[in-house]
Amino acid sequence: MTSFTFPSTLALVLVWRCAKGQGELKGQISAAIKTIRANGKYKAINDKYFTFDVYGK
Repeated sequence: MTSFTFPSTLALVLVWRCAKGQGELKGQISAAIKTIRANGKYKAINDKYFTFDVYGK
């Protein structure tokens, strides 16, 4: 698996479509999203660039 590191000041909105058979990759992406939402990093990035929750909640 390839690791990606983004500067903490960079806000990214990613739309990711996993091909059939890439269930492991989908699980890794889901886990990463859950992690940043749980540790507050998502909120920090969201609040820096948006006045609303782009995740929809």
